Amino acid sequence: MKTEALSDPNFLLRDLENLTNNHFFDGGYVFRGQRDESWELDTSFDRFYSGTLKNRNNQFSELISKFRERTKDRLDERLSDGDIISIAQHYGLPTRVLDWSFSPYIALFFAVSGALVLNPTKPAALWLLNYELVKSEIDEAELVFLHYEEQKDIRIKNQRGLFSRLLVDEKNLIHFLDSRSLEDALTKVVIPPGCFQPIARHLKSMDITHARLFPGLEGHTKELIYERLV
Repeated sequence: MKTEALSDPNFLLRDLENLTNNHFFDGGYVFRGQRDESWELDTSFDRFYSGTLKNRNNQFSELISKFRERTKDRLDERLSDGDIISIAQHYGLPTRVLDWSFSPYIALFFAVSGALVLNPTKPAALWLLNYELVKSEIDEAELVFLHYEEQKDIRIKNQRGLFSRLLVDEKNLIHFLDSRSLEDALTKVVIPPGCFQPIARHLKSMDITHARLFPGLEGHTKELIYERLV
């Protein structure tokens, strides 16, 4: 894993093009924002559950089955497990997938907005994954990317999202890529607190807001809380 430090909030276009070897616009990379740069790439499920991969997979399968059962009056029963997992993840259920976006700006929004609200004095992080390289080098029996049919969920469409799911018994995606000699496929950009507000204002001018990314009452509520910090 490579690590870069951000000191200039105006890096948004110039440095992202450099860090992605000019594949910033063509879908060759995917991006993830985290409000705390000390966090590794652990899934929400694996932060709650421990044990062997077999035990975690069994627990996760049971959790998804319960979600499917309890939402059967709202969701099409023909949806695949991948679609169900994607929906559950977007609505806050701990899952064994990580959210990524094809847009670095949307990933930056999640990093900066979360940091401003919950830990404004600690650095945040933007993660860059060489998606095309990983897909070409890694077998889908070990790592898969889930693409939800975006027209079925406006949130996922607006967030330009996809999900990675690790299928082998590794601590997390960082350790997995290291073990496959693909550590250079992953870059972490550390974002210091002094850059939060300038980046947030820049993103707001681009209409990247809670109201846009979370259509409905939830988005407007989040936006009202966030507005006073930007």
